[in-house]
Parts: sequence; C-alpha cells; structure tokens
Amino acid sequence: MIDYEIIVDMVRQAGNMLREEKLRYESPRICDNSPVIDKDVALFFSETIQKKFTGHHIICEEDIGSHIGSSECAFIIDPNDGSIDYINGNKGYSISVALVERKKFLFGCVYIPEIPDGFGLSGDVMLTWYKDRPSISLNGNEYTDNQSKYRNNILLVGSNISETSLNENKVLFEDMHLIRCASIATRLSLVALGKAAATITLYPLHIWDFAGGQCLLQSASGDLYDEQCNPIRWDEFLFNSYITPKGYIGALDRQTAQKIANQFAPYCKAKHGRMLEITSRRADGSAG
Repeated sequence: MIDYEIIVDMVRQAGNMLREEKLRYESPRICDNSPVIDKDVALFFSETIQKKFTGHHIICEEDIGSHIGSSECAFIIDPNDGSIDYINGNKGYSISVALVERKKFLFGCVYIPEIPDGFGLSGDVMLTWYKDRPSISLNGNEYTDNQSKYRNNILLVGSNISETSLNENKVLFEDMHLIRCASIATRLSLVALGKAAATITLYPLHIWDFAGGQCLLQSASGDLYDEQCNPIRWDEFLFNSYITPKGYIGALDRQTAQKIANQFAPYCKAKHGRMLEITSRRADGSAG
C-alpha cells in the first residue's frame, strides 16, 4: 500500500526549499542559466524516494535526481517548472510529480508555491489526485467546481511568448481571452480547476513537463491532446523516449480541444509545414 501523504509532504518540503532560496538571496543562485536550487530539490526528491519507496524508478528533469529501480512504478518529477519565471521573481513556477505503474497514473500532484494573480486563488496551491479518488483535491479538500463558467473563453499561453506570436494568436483565437502564465504544469492545473478553457503550446515536451498536469486533467474529465485532437497516451514510445514528438492542447473536454486545433491548423501549416510541430526549444525548457 502506497502512502500518498508521504509524497504530498515531500512535495511541500520541496516547495519550501524554492521559497527559502528566493528569500535568502536577492535573486536565486544561477549556474548555466538554471537555478542552483533545482538540482538541490531534485537530489532531495531522489534521496527521499529511495528511502521511502524502495525500488521505484525516478525520471527527473535534473539528471542528478534520476534513478533506475527494480519495480514497475516510476516517479516522474519536474523539480521547478517555469524556472525562468522563478529566476525573474515571477509567480506561477511549480513542482510537478506523478507516480506511474505500468504506464497508468497512480498519483499526480502539482504544487504552486505562488499562484499567479487573476484566477480567484491566493497563496500557495497544492493540487493532488490519488488512484480511485473521484476528483482532484485543492489544498487537501475535494474540488468539484471545475465546470465553472469562469473558464469558458480563457486560453493560457506561455509567459515567454513573444509579442508577435501573442498578437498572431489573438487573431487566430479572437473569441478567446489569451493570458500569459508561467509553467506548463501550472497551466494544465489551472485548466483542471476550470480556471481556463485550455492551454496550448507549439513545443515538444518531456514527460516531466506534463505528467503531473495530465494526471490532474484526466481526473477532472479532461486530457492532453495532440495536433489531431487525439489523447496523448503513455505508449512504449512516450515512456522510453521521455519526449512527445509534438506540442499539446490541454482541455477539459475534447470539443474545446478540437475547436482550438481547427483554428490553429492553417496558421501552423503555413508557418511550420505541420500542426504543432517545431524542432527548437527555449533554453529554460518551457513552452510558448
């Protein structure tokens, strides 16, 4: 029997490490364009998991946190998603953790130490889902309000998206209200909460970018879709390569995802030759 509360407590401790780093220094320590604390958090996760969950694999954005185990379970961890925003002192960075067994979610968690303004939330936000639970939990309480009308026309995009791309997207999605937001995991979580209709990116993703958020979306009756509006599934390719070949649309319902895919398709065909596929990634690994 897995004690999921141990994982939740571990994630909260990791969040405290990120917050304390920001308070201790004028700005987070940087090495090779990444926060030093990312590796500290990754190592904390790895050491704690190996003590508490013997034999489990660990797939982590930071190599220092990865571990080859012997069981059929794997932790998938992004210790600081949205690191550029974290460096710049912005809100919305997050910690994403998922536990997968035989390519099926057992647990998903996204912890946002500083929730962005404008979504009706404040302080820190912990979103979790455990296997066989009917819905996600928000700060320990069951959350069932994800069909709120508030989400109907909001489309979340990356905080680092250029003004040119943002304006192009505003033309494409003229019936939607585009909002910049840090962290892929945070954006997926806000959609799962019903605070936005969807989120979208052009960029290929590693599984640690979206595992926790996809788990939350699925528990809220939503999902992560590809450019043809097919749900992204954990097949052999995805699990072994650790990266999706294309971008994603995260939405609470397939109808919304299909509408966005249809609107975006002509633009991507003209600009990139194919829908939601681009070969480059930003230095911080975030998507736009």
